[in-house]
Amino acid sequence: MGSTESTPADAPSGGGGYYGFRKTDGGGRSKDGPAQPIRPKNTVLFDGMDFIQATDTLTQKSKSLAHRKQLETYLRRCYLFESLSGEEMSAVVDAFHKKGVPAGSKHPLMSQGDMGEAFYVVHEGTFRYSKDGVEVGEFVVGESFGELALLHNTVRDMTVAAVDNPATVWTIDRATFRRTLAVVHRDKRSKLVFWFNKVPMLSKLKPEETMDLVDSVRTANFSAGQRIVRQGDPSTTLYMVQVRVFFV
Repeated sequence: MGSTESTPADAPSGGGGYYGFRKTDGGGRSKDGPAQPIRPKNTVLFDGMDFIQATDTLTQKSKSLAHRKQLETYLRRCYLFESLSGEEMSAVVDAFHKKGVPAGSKHPLMSQGDMGEAFYVVHEGTFRYSKDGVEVGEFVVGESFGELALLHNTVRDMTVAAVDNPATVWTIDRATFRRTLAVVHRDKRSKLVFWFNKVPMLSKLKPEETMDLVDSVRTANFSAGQRIVRQGDPSTTLYMVQVRVFFV
């Protein structure tokens, strides 16, 4: 299970980034009228929408277990990734690929004034960045830059070049990042619909009512030995086991 999160709206028919669209009356109920964006809590706003196909799948680039854990640690330091659930983070880490960068200012990884399309995390070496031709500082192993490119089209405000040789970065482009999260959300919603239809009291709901429930689901973590419910307490929450074994 991942951390507490919101499930986005109807990704299978079109959704992107952290957003989906469905018709709503403002109270969570579907109705005819203009589609309104539904934004989960603790997420970042993207410009525009990415529409995925039902056949779209996750991108997976080969990595060792050590590299996966290392990259996730680095990503959690960046505000853009810190609120991702475990499932989302795993899929995003899968989508990163390693890129070698030649040293020297003649071969910048990115240049001030160019349109940004990718985000970078330093894997090996040191990178020096400058603004208006003046050196400002350095990025070292574990540090990242270029995250605004994942949110929207934006002009790079600095030039970054490798100092060392070899120098490598982990990188992901905006289209892959958005598609990855959209696919994760689409698949998650499909699983929730399947599970709800297995619950007798929920299986008779209308499709739009089921989707309203799906949109309200949160994922919660429980550590070993932690009490989830106590006999005799008022019942206010429906729990569905996603993973692990529980003893009653």
